[in-house]
Amino acid sequence: MSMLYIHIGTPKTGTTSLQAFLTEHAAALEARGVIYPAVGRTHRGKHHSLKAELRSTVGLGGPAWQELRELRNSKPDHRVLISEESFYYLEPTALTKLRELAGEGPVTILVYFRDYAAHAASLYAQGTKLARGLVDGDVLGTKAGNELVDFDTFFERYMAKPSHFDIISRWASVFGWESIRVRPYKRDLLVGGDIIADLLDLTKISQQKLELSLTLLDVHSILRLAVRMVRHSAQEKRQNMHLHMNAEHSMVRADPARLQQIFWNLIKNAIKFTPEAGTITISTTNITASPPSTSTSPSISSS
Repeated sequence: MSMLYIHIGTPKTGTTSLQAFLTEHAAALEARGVIYPAVGRTHRGKHHSLKAELRSTVGLGGPAWQELRELRNSKPDHRVLISEESFYYLEPTALTKLRELAGEGPVTILVYFRDYAAHAASLYAQGTKLARGLVDGDVLGTKAGNELVDFDTFFERYMAKPSHFDIISRWASVFGWESIRVRPYKRDLLVGGDIIADLLDLTKISQQKLELSLTLLDVHSILRLAVRMVRHSAQEKRQNMHLHMNAEHSMVRADPARLQQIFWNLIKNAIKFTPEAGTITISTTNITASPPSTSTSPSISSS
């Protein structure tokens, strides 16, 4: 059975443009080994029918999932990719059903997250533009009269919602952390500076076709971004997170997208395995080797 990639379309991460591209170029992509199936897909390129069939209580769901399993069995050398925004809101029972409907073959979860502050500002700007007090249902404003609130009030409500880490932890509890691929939605950290190129590149990782794009970058900048992406999760566990940028020389040649993913995974695991009210310390230092050369070495400890 072929590899199944499930793209979780998170808010404000270019999902609509991605789905439109995948739909328009489905034939060309299949020729290159990536199938964006028409089964369960609406005219807008979303796999909404697959999500809708998760509500089925009969056997292995509806016809869309059955057809998808048959497709994966008939194309074992291809990679199958599906994309749907409402996957982001699935509860554990629905995720368990999805794992059952997906079949026995390998599954990889792909998800992009925006930095909390950037995401909040974008939602607030959208709500202001619409001159209404609601964005994403109950995120912005008051339902009594739909009055627009100030940004501080909005941000408090925004931060009270489930965090990115909470959402992805639901998926990991069903599919395992090893099946999760999390990427920051930040142009200079995306392969090719674009979510379309980045996602298509990710589908090659499990095929042992990983390519590195080396450039001169600041390790501290990428590390700070990774910390911002998960700090809210540490706060929910009342963990203290200390960041010490001790390295005087922080410029290295590396692939920014891969390096950020490494940092995110390390910090995510530190939060996961550090007890409530524990302390996580992230620090960098320069190591001088022989023959003389200087490298930047980050370290993470917890207690």
